[in-house]
Amino acid sequence: MRDGGLGGDGGFDKQLALFAEDLRRLRIECGGPSYAKISRLAPKEQPLSNSAIGEILTGKYLPGVDPLMALVRILLTVGADRPPARTDPRLAEWRSRWTELKIRQSALRNSSTFAAPAVDQPTSAVPAGSTDSPAPTGAADGVGAPSSVLLEQGVPVRAVLNALQQRALVSVDLAVEDTGIINSIAFSPDGALLAAAARRGSSVRLWETATLEPAGQLRTGHVDGAIWIGFSPAGGVLASAGNDGSVRLLDTATGMPLGQFPTYIPRIPNAAARPCAFSLDGRLLAIQAEARLVHIRDAASGDLVCEITTGDDNIDMLAFASNGLLATGHSVGLHLWDPVTGAVAGKLSAGNNPTKSISFGAANVSEASALAATVSYQKPRTVRLYDLNTLAQIADFFLHSPEPSYSLRAVFSPDGRILAASTDETLIMFDTTTREIVHIVLVNRRSPLAFSPSGRLLAAANSVGLGLWILPAAPEPS
Repeated sequence: MRDGGLGGDGGFDKQLALFAEDLRRLRIECGGPSYAKISRLAPKEQPLSNSAIGEILTGKYLPGVDPLMALVRILLTVGADRPPARTDPRLAEWRSRWTELKIRQSALRNSSTFAAPAVDQPTSAVPAGSTDSPAPTGAADGVGAPSSVLLEQGVPVRAVLNALQQRALVSVDLAVEDTGIINSIAFSPDGALLAAAARRGSSVRLWETATLEPAGQLRTGHVDGAIWIGFSPAGGVLASAGNDGSVRLLDTATGMPLGQFPTYIPRIPNAAARPCAFSLDGRLLAIQAEARLVHIRDAASGDLVCEITTGDDNIDMLAFASNGLLATGHSVGLHLWDPVTGAVAGKLSAGNNPTKSISFGAANVSEASALAATVSYQKPRTVRLYDLNTLAQIADFFLHSPEPSYSLRAVFSPDGRILAASTDETLIMFDTTTREIVHIVLVNRRSPLAFSPSGRLLAAANSVGLGLWILPAAPEPS
């Protein structure tokens, strides 16, 4: 397949024509199935008419990602006499090329109204779909060509162009209607999708991060909504834990169920439950089976790998560290476990303050710099930073909240450079390298947090929608 990157020659129309040409070539390589055969093989949830197939293959317009991927899967199935695996790299490549074209199309639509940003003006929010841009507050940061950042970050064109011009946060607001309070949010491992699970309803809503446009829903089957969702790092699978006491696995491409397991859901109002976690390679799935029991399962087969019993300490949360260990959060701190043998690998004390949220940063350079954080919800509300190799505390800072907060969260950027922590009123971003607070943002009862895989987009949810911030790039080393 040719390189269709944003940095390539030609505008949107030319790239769309090349895209369609490659689709026609794929059809020939897969045996040249007729339009009628492709239409018959199309899934019920994504029908493809003969005319729609012809228009896609001739490049008459850029189709939505769902009909495109349905067409690609059908062609690959015909060519190999079996459906492609969810992790087939060809699927990811076609989705990536579609995202590139979508960004080009969005840039083309906005180009007629785009004006170069003025200097030294206050920064403002950019509502999703808006044509107004936040003005920069400083000089360009030298991150690189806008096209490469657009491809990598998958965020609105105008917002990214302005983010490149400043070292301040750029805010993007995304309204979410008729869902109630959002319990959990997650980015897909390729950064193409943002998912949100609300307290009301059994579906997980999806948005394309390239355009912030709705990308459909995945029906989890939970009786009373999902309290946690997470994508497998291996791709193709979404796990959800529901108030009905079940963990369900869904194929993100087809929405079909892949498995179901029981889980323990504490009946605590506003509980920051995270009863599941995928290992970093996506092969293992840790599930809280009881208040003090964790089941480690093979994510593909569902087979039980081992059981971990935490003794007298109830489990608040699960997470995998960059060194492969499983962490369980408790009122007394963090316990570290070997996920294959179930053996204890270490303990981190949270002092006298219960741990409300745990999150692990990947190693910046090597596993020697792996990090962990704890957040306490009693006064003083303290965020503590630990070195996982030495199990020593290396930094701390306070979250300012006038009342006891049960909506505390903390999450590391994928490279471990930024730790974001939030209360009901404040979102703080802490540079783990310089040990300094780099951003403080006033928020309205935002709770779940998630970084995009690139680390440049931070999403936070509240009762009325999603807030997203584009982070400035890290300064170049001097």
